[in-house]
Amino acid sequence: MSKEFSFNLRSGNFSIIANEVIRDKNLSNKAKGLLVTMISLPPDWDYTVKGLSYICKDGTDGIKAQLKELEAAGYLIRKRERDERGLFGKMSYTIFDQPQPRVENPLLDPRAENPLLDNPLQEKPLVENPLQTNKDKINIEKINKDKDSYLLTPAEKEAQLYSLIDSISELIGRKLVNVEFTLCKMWNENNIDTELILEAVKDNLFRKDQFELRYVQQTLEKWNNSGINDVRAAKNHILNNHAANLSLKAQEIARQNNNEDLADEIVSKSDITDLKGYIQFLTDLYCEKRFDDLIDTYNQACRSHKDILDYLPKRVADYICGTGTKTDEIVEYRKNLYFENIQSKGEGA
Repeated sequence: MSKEFSFNLRSGNFSIIANEVIRDKNLSNKAKGLLVTMISLPPDWDYTVKGLSYICKDGTDGIKAQLKELEAAGYLIRKRERDERGLFGKMSYTIFDQPQPRVENPLLDPRAENPLLDNPLQEKPLVENPLQTNKDKINIEKINKDKDSYLLTPAEKEAQLYSLIDSISELIGRKLVNVEFTLCKMWNENNIDTELILEAVKDNLFRKDQFELRYVQQTLEKWNNSGINDVRAAKNHILNNHAANLSLKAQEIARQNNNEDLADEIVSKSDITDLKGYIQFLTDLYCEKRFDDLIDTYNQACRSHKDILDYLPKRVADYICGTGTKTDEIVEYRKNLYFENIQSKGEGA
């Protein structure tokens, strides 16, 4: 049984509920309570009238009446699913944190297929940045580079917020709904690094249709508790987790095949292990001040790991991008400069 709804948690024990729900005069207190209960349940909770009556004090008749009330008010869409043979199966529930417009023919309601693609506040889009129409529009990248968050003007702060919303929308392939917008606003007001937020979004994209921004909030909280407060540390944390998961899977495969050597073979051939090996080797070369070998190895690593600079310790990355040299282009430039110097002196002719 599937369900789709938009809500976010500040932590595992709290749900953010829009005030519009609490103040909606079209809902009875019992219906409001049932809606809050449904929002607080895990994303994969299998909804049935019997199941809801089991966790609520009201009986099945009361639950049925409250569900109908939520449907009439636009907070719930129930749809009978069909199996591969076309036969009716279980009931799917789509829950909204904002009342949806009434649709005379529910069969024509696009929300029944993917409600999260529909912005309930379409008349006043939350993701539209009014600053973009300004001829003096603010360069977000320049803001993030040149100023600390607490030094931004209100206009720059607002531009930063809408830039974050646009970036998240592009990553997840849909517009954000009202409560998600509220969460982004909270992140922006708390001066949480935009790039760190986007990295947390990417780390949760494996959830696909089950993706919700509350998972991103949980990831940010875990990182903060572990002392991870910049993108470089987050990327390495994710990489280490992937390496640990790979090792466990490889060991399981080895046990199933009764071949202890198979685990090492699987791990050694993975891109994850290759990237971690390059990171350690480049760091060692820098510490040993073998700078020529460092640049040569970096250029070699870039062929298979173009983003390796994002994982290297900052001092190593700064050296590669700074005073030492950057990439093959700089190496080639130095070679050309050397040969031009020889030719200018009449040597090697």
